[in-house]
Amino acid sequence: MDVRDKCITKGSQLLIGVGAANRDPGVFKDPEQLKLDREHKHLGYGVGAFRCIGARLAQLQAHVGLQGWLSHIKYYEPVPDKVVWRTSSFVQRGPACLPVKIDWND
Repeated sequence: MDVRDKCITKGSQLLIGVGAANRDPGVFKDPEQLKLDREHKHLGYGVGAFRCIGARLAQLQAHVGLQGWLSHIKYYEPVPDKVVWRTSSFVQRGPACLPVKIDWND
């Protein structure tokens, strides 16, 4: 099979970088930026027959948790120069530490 000018022969072993799938600049505008309002074309929970059985529960839990947290703050902003990125994992990508400035409701 040929994939982008590379021949993959029968019996080859492949390492699929799932973490890179959601960072395709051909699909996502500014793929390296965290955008909570981004369209849901990501592969975070799989697709079709391989979709995570707990995906809806995880999304509901995230919604409830974020909604509760956001109801207690006026404003939040990441501190870009303090973000520490993971460097050693083939599977998980993203920040190891993401400091945020928060202005709490009174």
